Amino acid sequence: SATAMFDAANEAINGEIVELVADYLQWRDLGKAAQSVREEGGQRRKEQSGRRSRVGKLRAAILGGEWSEAEKLCSKHVLPNHYKVILYAVYKQQFLELVDRQEHQKAFSLLNKRIKPLEYMQTTPTEFSD
Repeated sequence: SATAMFDAANEAINGEIVELVADYLQWRDLGKAAQSVREEGGQRRKEQSGRRSRVGKLRAAILGGEWSEAEKLCSKHVLPNHYKVILYAVYKQQFLELVDRQEHQKAFSLLNKRIKPLEYMQTTPTEFSD
C-alpha cells in the first residue's frame, strides 16, 4: 500500500518532499514561496538534528555519571519540552546509583533538595515511599 511506502518520520524522505515542492513552486514562478519552503524545511531539519545531538549528549552524560552536565542538558533552553520529566528521571537515576554505592547521606540530600520539589513527576505515587 502507499502508506507502507511513506514514512513520515524519515528525514531523507521529508527533505526530498520539501525539495520537490520548492522545485514545483520555482517552476510556477513562485520564487519567494519556494525560498520560504526551503528555508522553513531546512530549519526544521536543523532543529531535529540539534535535538538528537542534545539527547545523545544527555545519554552520554548519564551513562558516564556526569551528573552536573546531565543537569545542564536538562535545562529549559536545551530541552524545552518536558524538561522537568527528564530532569526528574536523571535525579532518580543519580539517587539510585548513590544508594547502590551505599552513599546514603548524599542520596538523602539529593532526595530532599532535588527530587522532592519534582515529586509530582513520579510515575507512581509511592515511588519513593520506602
